[in-house]
Amino acid sequence: MPAAKRLRRRLRGSVLPMLARGLAAVFGRLPLAAAQRLGAGLGRVAWTLAPRDRRRSLAHLEIAFPERSAAERRAIARGSFRHYGITLGECLHLFRGDCRQVETCVRVEG
Repeated sequence: MPAAKRLRRRLRGSVLPMLARGLAAVFGRLPLAAAQRLGAGLGRVAWTLAPRDRRRSLAHLEIAFPERSAAERRAIARGSFRHYGITLGECLHLFRGDCRQVETCVRVEG
């Protein structure tokens, strides 16, 4: 395995968990609405910084919705990234909360 690939794997294995803990600490201190807004922003950033995932999303939407225009599929994909960011913000916010706080935000059925 090339040295650059080993280094990327090592960094991903150590940096990503630290980044996740740091984000959870930040999001956990924000009000839920602010965490959602910040998460939406992260989703927009991900749309810009993740060309491989962006292309993959657009390719899958082309398969799923061939009747839709490219602009419509692009809007759906951008919205999906944004929604994923919101969901990430909510999860990171709730990760730091206790069960009583989570119960105020989550409804369980069944």
